[in-house]
Amino acid sequence: MTNVQKPQYLRVQFEHIPQSLQSLDQWILWRLIPKQRPNGTIHWAKVPYQATGREAKSNDPGTWTDYDSACDALILGGDDGKPFDGLGFVFTQEGELAGIDLDDCIDPDTGEYSAVARELLERVDGYAEVSPSGTGIKLFTKAEVARAHKDNSKGIEIDRKSTRLNSGHANIS
Repeated sequence: MTNVQKPQYLRVQFEHIPQSLQSLDQWILWRLIPKQRPNGTIHWAKVPYQATGREAKSNDPGTWTDYDSACDALILGGDDGKPFDGLGFVFTQEGELAGIDLDDCIDPDTGEYSAVARELLERVDGYAEVSPSGTGIKLFTKAEVARAHKDNSKGIEIDRKSTRLNSGHANIS
């Protein structure tokens, strides 16, 4: 694979993650792994892992862990001796939480939020944080979502059956 520089992400600031999320045993970790696309280009994928260092699955609760164990593993590394790059929360269809993922809604030069981001932050009650890249927003809210919704033109995705990759960077709600 071609040598592509690993992207830098915001560090987790544990104090920003609310107790209501911490109390749920729906945590995973992630590592940035270089992957080759069909066209031959390389990108860095956020691959979910268990605290042990084995791969986790968003549809297998047996591969998730509690918040404290995930935080310990993020700080200390996995049982395999390798470090993790971030912390993730797994939504479930049975749970009352839904995730709203806004991509590229924060200008990296000015820190300004897009109109869509400002509107959602005003209208949606819940916990919001800056994404690990620093250019997106992750919202956690109580909601009934019948099916996933994705609008690439607005950079928005709403789902109850996916993994949100937390930064814990800032509670912006």
